[in-house]
Amino acid sequence: MGESNFTINKMGTILESRAFMPPEDVAAYFKGKIIFLGDFKHDFHETPFGKTAGPLVIYNAYLTLAGRENIVSFFWILLLFIGFWLISWRIFNDINVERGWLVDLFHSKIGQLIINSLDELMLLIILTVISYFIFNIHINILILLVYTKVVEFLWKKTRFYNLVIFKKT
Repeated sequence: MGESNFTINKMGTILESRAFMPPEDVAAYFKGKIIFLGDFKHDFHETPFGKTAGPLVIYNAYLTLAGRENIVSFFWILLLFIGFWLISWRIFNDINVERGWLVDLFHSKIGQLIINSLDELMLLIILTVISYFIFNIHINILILLVYTKVVEFLWKKTRFYNLVIFKKT
């Protein structure tokens, strides 16, 4: 929805036209129209659709709220809970990729970090694809991957990680 879908009139022009137009013509001119008051000349914001005037950004926010598109579904929260539980379970149980042709290529610690990051990245990609196609909500997986790596790093530095209960047998 760009500005080409809108007719932009200056407020001064509309006020001046009232002087020579009968009231019924003014009413007919505005009938069935939505009127935005705001700065369409200097107030622009970058959106996924390009530069958009500030009053249109506010109008789009209003349409989102009026259409109840801001309501988060219980099933989306359930999907996130299950997905993040699975990823957390893998981290806390120290489940890593140990076999495969990629592991043979990377023997260093950095290589193992890359392999295990690719494994977690694949889970996050699956989670965001399901979220997008079922609930039309995109999840930023780069931030979540960094978060999982920080949690994994901190988990391995705690005293709980070294307990026998958490070690694989």
